[in-house]
Amino acid sequence: MIKKTTKTGFTMVELIMAIVIVGIIFTIAIPLFMKTVESFRYALDRKDLSESADVIMRRMQRDMRRLKNAESIITATASVYEFTDIDGAVIKYSLNGTILERELNSVTDSLADNVSALTFTYYDDFGGAILTPIVGATETDVKMIEVNFTLDDGENALNYKFWVRPLNLIHLSDLF
Repeated sequence: MIKKTTKTGFTMVELIMAIVIVGIIFTIAIPLFMKTVESFRYALDRKDLSESADVIMRRMQRDMRRLKNAESIITATASVYEFTDIDGAVIKYSLNGTILERELNSVTDSLADNVSALTFTYYDDFGGAILTPIVGATETDVKMIEVNFTLDDGENALNYKFWVRPLNLIHLSDLF
């Protein structure tokens, strides 16, 4: 009687072919996966920068709106803005290297690292830029302030710009 044998298992050729096919799939899939991971990391870094910028903008806007009066601006240059607020506190914003600093009554606090640029532009009643604002004991000609800063973490650089109109510089004629 002839014994009938049935094949069970894989031959060596089938096993090698399966390994080659899986290798080809991994060769294609791994770079795609790495690009996805890099994109995710890039998006997270930009999100962190955006959140930092939002905190900076809100803090500076809140402080700068609280100007005591039209004689309270102490320094108004392209790189430094210093003023007295409604509580009598002296607040100064400036860039020290790559650190955005907020000085409150001679106590310096770091608002953000990795700030590569900070500029202030001052505007008059008619929206014209003021090159040399009047500050100190006389009433200022500044009616609006533009703040422009750049956050740069080495891989991402984001530029932010916002405007502030200090409340105690607004005259009734400005509203009508």
